[in-house]
Amino acid sequence: MHHQLANLTLYRHIIDDKVVRLLSGITRAIESGDHDLHDLVDPLHSAIHLLVNFAARLGLSGNLWQNYLCYLIASDENAFSLSHERQHPRESSINVLARIDMATLQELIKLNLKPFANMLHPEIRNELMNFSGPTVGNDCLWHAKNRLSELITQLCQAENSEMMLKYVADYHARYGVGMFGLSNSFRVRIIHHDVSFEMIANPAEIVLDDLVGYDNQKERLVKNTESFLRGLRANNLLLYGDSGTGKSTCIKAIQHMYRDRGLVVIEVNKNQLQYFPSIINMIKNRNYRFIIFMDDLSFDDGESEFKYLKALIEGGIETMPDHILIYATSNRRHLVKENWTDRTDMVREGDDIHYSDT
Repeated sequence: MHHQLANLTLYRHIIDDKVVRLLSGITRAIESGDHDLHDLVDPLHSAIHLLVNFAARLGLSGNLWQNYLCYLIASDENAFSLSHERQHPRESSINVLARIDMATLQELIKLNLKPFANMLHPEIRNELMNFSGPTVGNDCLWHAKNRLSELITQLCQAENSEMMLKYVADYHARYGVGMFGLSNSFRVRIIHHDVSFEMIANPAEIVLDDLVGYDNQKERLVKNTESFLRGLRANNLLLYGDSGTGKSTCIKAIQHMYRDRGLVVIEVNKNQLQYFPSIINMIKNRNYRFIIFMDDLSFDDGESEFKYLKALIEGGIETMPDHILIYATSNRRHLVKENWTDRTDMVREGDDIHYSDT
C-alpha cells in the first residue's frame, strides 16, 4: 500500500489521512518483517474503528475500505478537483496528472484489505467486506449517502483509470468538492481562533408554503435568491419582526429549496463576526453561491462586533465577492440600539429611540 501511496501527485492529501497512515504503516511493517504481527493488531483495530464510525455515520454499506477510499477521493481538494467544481473545464496538463493518480488509486481500491486478512477474526473480516450500515434518517446525511454511494459503485466497477477520471470529474461538476459536495448546510466552528465549517447533520426540512401568510415577503425573498443564483444583481437581506413570526423559518426554507442548485448556507453567530475575514477567505474562490446566515441579530451601542459587520457590508480594501450574500434576522429594524441620551439635541434620557422596533 505505501508503495502506491508514494506515487500520488495531486491526491497527496490522502496520504495524511489517519486511517490511511495506520494501514500504510502496518503494510510497511509486514513487508519489512521487523515486527511481530501481534504488535500490529492494535493499530489495525484502531483503523477499523474509524472505518466503522465513518460508515455508520453516513449509513453506508458494502466494503468499508473501498467506501472510505472513494470518500477520500471525492473529498480531496486539489488542482484537478477544484478546477472541475460545478463546471466542465477544458483538458489540461492537470487532467494528465489526475489520470495517472487514478491508475494508482484504482490499484488501492482493488487492494482491498487483503494484506490484513490473516490478522483479523474471520467474522470481522467478513463484516468489513460486507458491512451493513444503519438507516440514516435525516435529510442531510441521506443526500450525502446517496451521492457517495453512486460514486463508490462507479469507481469500484470502473474498467480503467480513464473511466475513473470521468466519474470523478462528473461528480465534481455536478455536486462539488469536499464537504460542500456532500451538503449545503453548515455552521462555523472556532477552536483556538482556528476557523472551520461543520456540516449540520439534521437541517430543517421546511418549505415556504408551510409558513402561512407573508406572501409578499416570501415572494421578495425568493426573487432575490433566484437572482443571486443566476448571477444577477441581488441584495443582502434583513428579515425583521417579532419573535415567532417565521423569519428564521424562511431562511431555512430557502436553504432547503435550493440545495441542488449550488446554494450553500453557513450559519455565523454574532460573537463570531470578528472572524468574518477568515470565513470569507475560505469560500471566496469556491464555485458556489454562499449565504452567510446570522440569526437573531442586534447590537447594543458600543458593541465591537457591529464594526466587523459594518466593515464587511460597506467594503474596505477588499470588496465582498459577488457570490456571497448576508441574510440576517432580527426583532429590530435598526440593528444598533440607540438611546435618546445619544442624541445631543434631545433632552429625554434612557429611552430607546427605536423602541417601536421590538
